[in-house]
Amino acid sequence: MAASDFNFYSGRVIVHCLHKSLVFLAGKQNSYSVYNTEIRQIKVKKRHKDKRFVPLYLSMPRPCFFTLRLALRYTASMQSLSQIVHSSTALLAAAHVDAPRRSAQIIAAHVLGLDRVGLLLHEQDKLSAEQEKCIQALIERRAQGEPVAYLVGSKEFYGRTFLLNAHTLIPRPETELLVDYALEHLPSHACTFADLGTGTGCIALTLACERPLWRGLMLDIAPQALDAAQKNARQLGAAQQVLPLLGDLTCAPLLPHSLDLVISNPPYIAEEELASLSPEVRNFEPAAALFSPRSGLLHLEAAARAAQGALRGGGLLLLEHGATQGEVLAASLAQTHFWHDIKIHKDYAQLQRFCSARAPAY
Repeated sequence: MAASDFNFYSGRVIVHCLHKSLVFLAGKQNSYSVYNTEIRQIKVKKRHKDKRFVPLYLSMPRPCFFTLRLALRYTASMQSLSQIVHSSTALLAAAHVDAPRRSAQIIAAHVLGLDRVGLLLHEQDKLSAEQEKCIQALIERRAQGEPVAYLVGSKEFYGRTFLLNAHTLIPRPETELLVDYALEHLPSHACTFADLGTGTGCIALTLACERPLWRGLMLDIAPQALDAAQKNARQLGAAQQVLPLLGDLTCAPLLPHSLDLVISNPPYIAEEELASLSPEVRNFEPAAALFSPRSGLLHLEAAARAAQGALRGGGLLLLEHGATQGEVLAASLAQTHFWHDIKIHKDYAQLQRFCSARAPAY
């Protein structure tokens, strides 16, 4: 039977008298929409005058079944982009995923190689069976809680796209505030900086892209994270401005009095806070980049110690921290009797987010 024997409308297959048994079981020549297939069975919905659909199971003769199954495979590629986004949104909403429609849109755009505008321009385009299969596979993983950024392998930060992997944290909007502060409080001419615990390199590479005369180090203890940072440096055209360095933040190999800025978003979550984290963070983001001993302060204080010896006179220290760590970290910095102009800064939600401090002028 040729494909022309089927009428396709809104993703439904309208079956017209495929077999006498189908006509017999279904009654009159009503409209049907295919719901699901099993071995030699098909579940269809019969349209009644009251417009409701009633499931009806039909045991179909082999010739009729295989003819219809072939048609179903053909129609699997006939869903439009807007239809697959709509059905994916419904599935994610039922799974209680945050921002279900946005997740569905990002996944569809990733598979189809489209941007946000492209999604609108091509929303009535029909998808191939392979495209639909890829989207559905990623949607199922998203429904299990896996973050969208890991599914598509990238995340936007400061208007740029950064590649990431399972060994890097997902860049977050709050971290952009550190970049803003550095750009506003340091001169645009030649400066040197170190990004401790660079991950994707989003902080270091954003600084390099925004200030072409700046040069910096990207330090991370995870080789896979440093690999992602290097890929991002090449992709953004900033590879000549940054030097990747494999090393431990707690004993960062920085030259004395060589830097104008030390900036870091280190591990700062206390290990006892594990249960309070969202499943997306707890189950998917790398623990080594999240947790720090001593109530989450070990890596923060280590970064400050490294900066104390590495900054030039008047150099700037910027440390992202947890919402309850601001006063404790500021007190720790003050106790060294080294840092000047210690300040705690809030994020978009008015939560304490990062500390700034200045090295004394020599």
